[in-house]
Amino acid sequence: MRHLLVALVGTLPTSTFKNYLLRILGWEIGRSTEIGPGLYLRLTVVKLGDHVRIGPFNVFRDMAEVRLGARARIGQWNWISSALPLVEARGGGYLRLDNDAAITARHYLDCSGGVSIGHHTTVAGVRSTFITHGIEWRSAAQTSSSIVIGDYCIISSNVALTPGTVVESRCVVGMGAVAARTVGPEGTLQVGSRVTAVKSGLEGLYFTRYKGYIRDIKARD
Repeated sequence: MRHLLVALVGTLPTSTFKNYLLRILGWEIGRSTEIGPGLYLRLTVVKLGDHVRIGPFNVFRDMAEVRLGARARIGQWNWISSALPLVEARGGGYLRLDNDAAITARHYLDCSGGVSIGHHTTVAGVRSTFITHGIEWRSAAQTSSSIVIGDYCIISSNVALTPGTVVESRCVVGMGAVAARTVGPEGTLQVGSRVTAVKSGLEGLYFTRYKGYIRDIKARD
Protein backbone atom coordinates (compact mmCIF):
# COMPACT_ATOMS: atom_id res chain seq x y z
CA MET A 1 0.00 0.00 0.00
CA ARG A 2 2.82 2.44 0.85
CA HIS A 3 4.39 1.97 -2.59
CA LEU A 4 1.05 2.72 -4.25
CA LEU A 5 0.58 5.87 -2.17
CA VAL A 6 4.11 7.05 -3.01
CA ALA A 7 3.40 6.48 -6.71
CA LEU A 8 0.22 8.56 -6.48
CA VAL A 9 1.85 11.39 -4.51
CA GLY A 10 4.81 11.31 -6.90
CA THR A 11 2.64 12.48 -9.78
CA LEU A 12 1.77 15.73 -7.97
CA PRO A 13 3.43 19.04 -8.94
CA THR A 14 6.37 20.30 -6.93
CA SER A 15 5.24 21.71 -3.60
CA THR A 16 6.01 21.74 0.11
CA PHE A 17 2.78 19.79 0.62
CA LYS A 18 4.08 17.04 -1.65
CA ASN A 19 7.29 16.88 0.40
CA TYR A 20 5.20 16.69 3.57
CA LEU A 21 3.22 13.72 2.24
CA LEU A 22 6.37 11.92 1.09
CA ARG A 23 7.96 12.40 4.51
CA ILE A 24 4.91 10.80 6.08
CA LEU A 25 5.42 7.88 3.67
CA GLY A 26 9.00 7.40 4.83
CA TRP A 27 11.16 9.60 2.61
CA GLU A 28 13.91 11.70 4.19
CA ILE A 29 13.81 15.13 2.51
CA GLY A 30 16.02 18.09 3.31
CA ARG A 31 15.25 21.79 3.31
CA SER A 32 14.22 23.60 0.12
CA THR A 33 14.20 20.39 -1.91
CA GLU A 34 12.04 20.23 -5.05
CA ILE A 35 10.58 16.97 -6.39
CA GLY A 36 8.91 17.17 -9.79
CA PRO A 37 6.02 15.02 -11.01
CA GLY A 38 7.17 11.60 -12.14
CA LEU A 39 6.86 7.88 -11.57
CA TYR A 40 8.31 6.74 -8.24
CA LEU A 41 7.55 3.04 -8.01
CA ARG A 42 8.76 0.58 -5.37
CA LEU A 43 11.55 2.63 -3.80
CA THR A 44 12.68 1.15 -0.49
CA VAL A 45 14.88 3.94 0.93
CA VAL A 46 14.95 7.56 -0.28
CA LYS A 47 17.24 10.15 1.32
CA LEU A 48 17.42 13.62 -0.25
CA GLY A 49 19.67 16.34 1.13
CA ASP A 50 19.09 20.09 1.33
CA HIS A 51 18.39 22.06 -1.87
CA VAL A 52 18.11 18.95 -4.03
CA ARG A 53 16.15 19.27 -7.28
CA ILE A 54 14.52 16.39 -9.17
CA GLY A 55 12.94 17.58 -12.40
CA PRO A 56 9.71 16.40 -14.03
CA PHE A 57 8.88 13.17 -15.85
CA ASN A 58 11.60 10.95 -14.44
CA VAL A 59 11.03 7.24 -13.82
CA PHE A 60 12.45 5.71 -10.64
CA ARG A 61 11.55 2.02 -10.42
CA ASP A 62 12.47 -0.93 -8.18
CA MET A 63 15.28 0.78 -6.28
CA ALA A 64 16.67 -0.37 -2.94
CA GLU A 65 18.12 3.09 -2.26
CA VAL A 66 18.09 6.56 -3.80
CA ARG A 67 20.45 8.90 -1.97
CA LEU A 68 21.14 12.44 -3.19
CA GLY A 69 23.53 14.75 -1.38
CA ALA A 70 23.05 18.46 -0.81
CA ARG A 71 22.37 20.49 -3.97
CA ALA A 72 22.42 17.39 -6.19
CA ARG A 73 20.26 17.64 -9.31
CA ILE A 74 18.48 15.28 -11.65
CA GLY A 75 16.95 16.84 -14.75
CA GLN A 76 13.98 15.47 -16.69
CA TRP A 77 12.99 12.38 -18.68
CA ASN A 78 15.57 10.10 -17.09
CA TRP A 79 14.95 6.38 -16.52
CA ILE A 80 16.52 5.02 -13.32
CA SER A 81 15.74 1.43 -12.34
CA SER A 82 17.10 -1.94 -11.24
CA ALA A 83 16.24 -5.60 -11.71
CA LEU A 84 14.71 -6.74 -8.42
CA PRO A 85 15.70 -10.44 -8.68
CA LEU A 86 19.35 -9.44 -9.04
CA VAL A 87 19.16 -6.94 -6.20
CA GLU A 88 17.55 -9.52 -3.92
CA ALA A 89 20.19 -12.13 -4.80
CA ARG A 90 23.33 -9.99 -5.01
CA GLY A 91 22.64 -6.59 -3.43
CA GLY A 92 22.99 -3.29 -5.25
CA GLY A 93 19.94 -1.48 -6.56
CA TYR A 94 21.16 1.93 -5.45
CA LEU A 95 21.81 5.36 -6.95
CA ARG A 96 24.04 7.63 -4.85
CA LEU A 97 24.87 11.17 -5.90
CA ASP A 98 27.30 13.09 -3.71
CA ASN A 99 26.95 16.80 -3.00
CA ASP A 100 26.60 19.06 -6.06
CA ALA A 101 26.49 16.17 -8.54
CA ALA A 102 24.11 16.37 -11.50
CA ILE A 103 22.40 14.16 -14.05
CA THR A 104 20.90 16.21 -16.87
CA ALA A 105 18.20 14.82 -19.20
CA ARG A 106 17.15 11.67 -21.06
CA HIS A 107 19.72 9.29 -19.65
CA TYR A 108 19.21 5.59 -18.86
CA LEU A 109 20.67 4.23 -15.64
CA ASP A 110 20.43 0.53 -14.82
CA CYS A 111 21.29 0.48 -11.12
CA SER A 112 21.00 -3.28 -10.51
CA GLY A 113 24.64 -3.46 -9.42
CA GLY A 114 24.63 0.04 -7.97
CA VAL A 115 25.72 3.45 -9.32
CA SER A 116 27.77 5.97 -7.31
CA ILE A 117 28.56 9.46 -8.64
CA GLY A 118 31.05 11.72 -6.86
CA HIS A 119 30.68 15.34 -5.80
CA HIS A 120 30.62 18.09 -8.45
CA THR A 121 30.39 15.48 -11.24
CA THR A 122 28.04 16.07 -14.18
CA VAL A 123 26.40 13.40 -16.31
CA ALA A 124 25.91 15.93 -19.10
CA GLY A 125 24.15 16.14 -22.44
CA VAL A 126 21.65 13.38 -23.30
CA ARG A 127 21.27 9.65 -23.89
CA SER A 128 24.14 8.21 -21.87
CA THR A 129 23.60 4.61 -20.78
CA PHE A 130 24.80 3.02 -17.55
CA ILE A 131 24.49 -0.80 -17.47
CA THR A 132 25.41 -2.71 -14.30
CA HIS A 133 24.20 -6.22 -15.10
CA GLY A 134 24.39 -8.70 -17.95
CA ILE A 135 24.78 -12.33 -19.01
CA GLU A 136 28.11 -14.03 -18.35
CA TRP A 137 28.43 -16.28 -21.40
CA ARG A 138 30.84 -18.75 -19.82
CA SER A 139 28.52 -19.63 -16.95
CA ALA A 140 25.21 -18.64 -18.61
CA ALA A 141 24.38 -16.65 -15.46
CA GLN A 142 23.16 -13.14 -14.80
CA THR A 143 25.85 -11.08 -13.10
CA SER A 144 26.00 -7.53 -11.76
CA SER A 145 28.75 -5.09 -10.82
CA SER A 146 28.68 -1.48 -9.70
CA ILE A 147 29.62 1.65 -11.65
CA VAL A 148 31.65 4.22 -9.70
CA ILE A 149 32.38 7.74 -10.99
CA GLY A 150 34.76 10.00 -9.10
CA ASP A 151 34.62 13.69 -8.21
CA TYR A 152 34.64 16.65 -10.65
CA CYS A 153 34.09 14.43 -13.71
CA ILE A 154 32.19 15.18 -16.91
CA ILE A 155 30.37 12.34 -18.65
CA SER A 156 29.37 13.69 -22.06
CA SER A 157 26.45 12.75 -24.35
CA ASN A 158 25.93 9.21 -25.61
CA VAL A 159 28.50 7.63 -23.32
CA ALA A 160 28.06 3.92 -22.52
CA LEU A 161 29.36 2.61 -19.19
CA THR A 162 29.44 -1.16 -18.75
CA PRO A 163 29.29 -3.23 -15.52
CA GLY A 164 32.24 -2.63 -13.22
CA THR A 165 33.38 0.64 -14.81
CA VAL A 166 35.33 3.00 -12.55
CA VAL A 167 35.97 6.59 -13.69
CA GLU A 168 38.78 8.30 -11.81
CA SER A 169 38.21 11.82 -10.45
CA ARG A 170 38.61 14.89 -12.69
CA CYS A 171 38.24 12.88 -15.89
CA VAL A 172 36.32 14.14 -18.91
CA VAL A 173 34.76 11.34 -20.97
CA GLY A 174 34.03 12.51 -24.52
CA MET A 175 30.85 12.03 -26.54
CA GLY A 176 30.15 8.52 -27.77
CA ALA A 177 32.81 6.82 -25.65
CA VAL A 178 32.36 3.24 -24.43
CA ALA A 179 33.94 2.44 -21.06
CA ALA A 180 34.48 -1.17 -20.02
CA ARG A 181 37.25 -0.85 -17.45
CA THR A 182 38.90 1.66 -15.15
CA VAL A 183 38.96 5.05 -16.86
CA GLY A 184 42.00 7.03 -15.80
CA PRO A 185 44.41 8.19 -14.61
CA GLU A 186 42.93 11.12 -12.76
CA GLY A 187 42.73 14.42 -14.62
CA THR A 188 42.62 13.09 -18.18
CA LEU A 189 40.48 13.57 -21.28
CA GLN A 190 39.16 10.20 -22.48
CA VAL A 191 37.71 9.63 -25.95
CA GLY A 192 36.90 6.86 -28.41
CA SER A 193 34.94 3.64 -28.63
CA ARG A 194 37.62 2.08 -26.42
CA VAL A 195 38.24 4.98 -24.09
CA THR A 196 41.79 6.25 -24.45
CA ALA A 197 43.47 9.11 -22.65
CA VAL A 198 44.40 11.78 -25.21
CA LYS A 199 45.28 14.59 -22.81
CA SER A 200 46.50 14.65 -19.22
CA GLY A 201 46.86 17.23 -16.50
CA LEU A 202 43.48 18.83 -17.19
CA GLU A 203 43.05 22.21 -15.53
CA GLY A 204 40.17 24.66 -15.41
CA LEU A 205 37.56 26.30 -13.25
CA TYR A 206 35.27 23.27 -13.58
CA PHE A 207 37.64 21.26 -11.39
CA THR A 208 37.84 23.81 -8.58
CA ARG A 209 34.34 25.31 -8.53
CA TYR A 210 32.21 25.27 -5.40
CA LYS A 211 28.88 25.55 -7.24
CA GLY A 212 27.49 22.31 -8.53
CA TYR A 213 24.99 22.58 -11.36
CA ILE A 214 26.29 24.67 -14.27
CA ARG A 215 23.54 26.76 -15.79
CA ASP A 216 25.06 30.14 -16.59
CA ILE A 217 24.90 31.09 -20.27
CA LYS A 218 27.46 33.69 -21.29
CA ALA A 219 26.92 35.86 -24.34
CA ARG A 220 29.31 35.24 -27.22
CA ASP A 221 31.50 38.04 -28.51
